[in-house]
Amino acid sequence: MHDDAPVCDAQVHVWAPNSPERPWADPVHGADHRFPSLSAEQLIAHMDDAGVAQAALVPPAFEGDRPDLALDAARRWPQRFVAVLRVPLRDEAAGRALVRSWRSTPGLGAVRVTFTREKRTWLLDGTADWFWREAETADVPVMAYAPGATRDLARVAAAHDRLRIAIDHFGLEGRLDAAGLDEAARELERAASLPNLGVKASALPLHVDES
Repeated sequence: MHDDAPVCDAQVHVWAPNSPERPWADPVHGADHRFPSLSAEQLIAHMDDAGVAQAALVPPAFEGDRPDLALDAARRWPQRFVAVLRVPLRDEAAGRALVRSWRSTPGLGAVRVTFTREKRTWLLDGTADWFWREAETADVPVMAYAPGATRDLARVAAAHDRLRIAIDHFGLEGRLDAAGLDEAARELERAASLPNLGVKASALPLHVDES
């Protein structure tokens, strides 16, 4: 990396406080965060302190995947933010509408799909098949969080060579020991030859003990 290359954070959040008017979908998880709320203005100040030029804004799941704050920040500060909205894979009509509208939606730069816990089977049972085809046709960048399923995402990337996919959080799940991290790294190495598959260098501090 060149010394003057901009630093971009691959995934951050902004959120409003938990309130009766805007209740969180998961207040327990939300309470684990450092701040009861985090505005775009506050985030920009933290970014400036850390030397981060740009960031991808993903609505936090604990707030309920509301798109408004991320889109508003991306529209107000287009040089600093881009919004990344989750696609409802089991609501095909709504999902198709979101994917098809990405170029005409100010602030929206990519979409995200998640395959965690019970959703893991959606990678294999056909639930997500319509989405890969739709995203490839629309040429929308895709972030995919599928911990422990890098091999499955590689198969998707190989089958849809015009689809641009970024694997979230190195494809890691939970806190892995050294052997688990080594195997995850080998899975990424095996997928590295696919030109349309990338990796987000995010959440790694959660998985390692080194300072």
